[in-house]
Amino acid sequence: MTVLSILATLSIITNAAIFGFTSSSLYFYFPSLTDLDRIWATAILEHLLLLCKLMVETLIPPEAGLARVRWEEAQAKKDRALKRWGIKDPDPHKFWDGKNLCFTGDPVEREEDEEEDEEDG
Repeated sequence: MTVLSILATLSIITNAAIFGFTSSSLYFYFPSLTDLDRIWATAILEHLLLLCKLMVETLIPPEAGLARVRWEEAQAKKDRALKRWGIKDPDPHKFWDGKNLCFTGDPVEREEDEEEDEEDG
């Protein structure tokens, strides 16, 4: 389970409990409810919402198939272009080496650094 799924499950449980035990809505719509009936209604509501959540998670894929295909096509196109131009594929997680921006795998001097060098020299 992902964190988001766990949070969604916990929110269903807490919201059903809040609605069933602290709200007067059940008594408004069903004035003849006893305390035991109220507990049962809350449990049934909670289980129905959990069933709906489970159905949504099952029926809807986590990522759209067409989006995945398009992303893979774009990555292949990028790889072909980088190979054709003779550029090494940069580490996608490293764009900053502490001083310089690195977009093509090689550090790129920033304009501020060049201006500081001119002022010093």
